[in-house]
Amino acid sequence: MKEDTNMKNLKITTFPVLRLSALATALALTGCGGGGSSTPSGSNTGTGGTGTTCGTSQVLINGVCTMPADLQTSVPTPPFPAGSEELKSFNYLNDFRKSLGLGLLAYSPELTLSAANHANYLKINQVGGFDEDPLKPGFTGKTLSDRANFAGYKTNQFISGGLALANTSSGAIQALINTIYHRSILIDQSVRDVGSATYCFTCDGSVALNIILARKDTIGQRNASDFAMFYPVNKQTNVNLTMAGETTNPFPEYPDGLVYGKVGYPISFALEASQTLNLKDFTLTEAGSTMPLNAYVYTALNDPQKFIPKNEAWITAKAQLKPSTTYTAVLHGSVNGQDFSCVVENGNLKIVVGKSDGCTTSFTTADRLLPSF
Repeated sequence: MKEDTNMKNLKITTFPVLRLSALATALALTGCGGGGSSTPSGSNTGTGGTGTTCGTSQVLINGVCTMPADLQTSVPTPPFPAGSEELKSFNYLNDFRKSLGLGLLAYSPELTLSAANHANYLKINQVGGFDEDPLKPGFTGKTLSDRANFAGYKTNQFISGGLALANTSSGAIQALINTIYHRSILIDQSVRDVGSATYCFTCDGSVALNIILARKDTIGQRNASDFAMFYPVNKQTNVNLTMAGETTNPFPEYPDGLVYGKVGYPISFALEASQTLNLKDFTLTEAGSTMPLNAYVYTALNDPQKFIPKNEAWITAKAQLKPSTTYTAVLHGSVNGQDFSCVVENGNLKIVVGKSDGCTTSFTTADRLLPSF
């Protein structure tokens, strides 16, 4: 798959609307890779139901011999100054990924340089977006991949990124989390490296964050095959009532992409990255009601922009959620022709095939509409 160039520029607007620009590219994954800290995460080891003994590097998960998780569970502290916006965003993103059972991201000086180069280009030219014009000052490459290559990060595997405007760098990360396509980038299971840079246009207290996630090897990090994740996580509180607007826009019903305050907060579910989620139903219900909300439900099969991967499903109410209210999302689906349910093991969500109870998360909204960033 070549790099997708059908992207709009970043529209930096005043509150309450935050516009983002998304870019995600991926090539076919072949061969084998890995590295980092290997963390076996199987339910059993030994002999499968067919009598076949699993290999020494495999574990038995849901009756199938498979490779265990291979995750970066610790990474060096990057050489950012203490208290810097870059260090805050690095820690905020890794804390978010760790809470979902994902591998951590390692600081990449090359990706950081690439992000800083592009931030400089955007600032001196007073423009937004991911593309650069070779005739303008500060040019280091037309595309994100070109600029990463220019900065010394050599890869043809996976590179993606996001731009966000907020009061703080951690707020910018949260703004990306508060979307569909950008959250999907941040929860990618295979990326290993990250680089970011902050900049400002008017320097009036707000900062813009340019962040890049990538991997160099063909496989990257790997979760175990029974891995699952919900966001918001079960019992999460202070969840916003709506999502931040993003470019590219997930909702054709709103061609301008200004969805803040018009739709609910996006709830995402994901299986291990190589799995294909066959969704049966995905509902969102307000506490005290038995009637599911009218909602957008997206998977790879019906995503209007074709960005959602095959292992994910998303539900977003078609109206802003109510404050101080508990909502429950319930998903039923199958993988490899078998229904599954979810259980919590060692603090992480996992699927158990052969059961049809589905997976559930409940969360409580904030007492008011929070800023989009």
